[in-house]
Amino acid sequence: MRTLASLVLTLVIAALATGCGFRTTPANGTALDLPEEGFDWAPWTEILAAHVDETGVVDWSGLATDDTDLRNLAETLATAGPKTTPERFATEDDELAYFINAYNILIALGVVHHWPIASVHDVSHWLSPRRGFGFFYAQRFVLDGRDLNLYGLENQIIIKEYEDARIHAAINCASASCPMLRAEAYTGADLDAQLDEASRVFASEAPHVRVDTDAETVELSMIYQWYAEDFERDAVELGQDADVLAWIAHYATDEVAADVERARAGDWTVSYVTYDWALNGR
Repeated sequence: MRTLASLVLTLVIAALATGCGFRTTPANGTALDLPEEGFDWAPWTEILAAHVDETGVVDWSGLATDDTDLRNLAETLATAGPKTTPERFATEDDELAYFINAYNILIALGVVHHWPIASVHDVSHWLSPRRGFGFFYAQRFVLDGRDLNLYGLENQIIIKEYEDARIHAAINCASASCPMLRAEAYTGADLDAQLDEASRVFASEAPHVRVDTDAETVELSMIYQWYAEDFERDAVELGQDADVLAWIAHYATDEVAADVERARAGDWTVSYVTYDWALNGR
């Protein structure tokens, strides 16, 4: 006889496979004219510059009130991308920049569509086997000619296909514990430098990394635990040990890197901070 838990899991799997009972969040915008070549990310940079401050705090209320440009951009992404218009994305960096921006744009669309909310976890669904299910799983979007959810976009496309741990420092889930949302779009031409800079912040600043030299402890974002294999893999590719702290030391500022290396050498206590799912703004 099936347990209740196994029955719920079966229902979840069936629903994920068919999209049954899930809702598509419409862009409700007008697609922008595309340039002759490539993809123009200036509209996203303008939105970010208007609604994100230098610390990554988002003016969600203002964006929800004035969301026309965001919706128009999301409408554009619905039918333009590496799959539907491959000629516009000549390099892998062009593709990855597209998907990082698209994730952050759809996260923003999901927030403003359900505004006002205090957390992405406030978006509910009748089927809720875990926190955040309504926002990250049950909510669907049209992107690049595909109907998908945010969990699939992050894990099945961005992380799985591009295998770069720096991605975790670039995508933003609209929550206080997320990496900082940069006030500019990612672009293929500048992607490597932009990901390095995002990783430097993510590897150096609280609440993502805290080193207490007196107590000989290191506190890390849960992202470092959830995706430890990605950070360990990339640490090895950088010529380091398969160690999350080695990845952090590589990208951190000199001062933080020195403290992290002391922690590694001294086998200091490493713990992970409870994730704060409150919105990263107001």
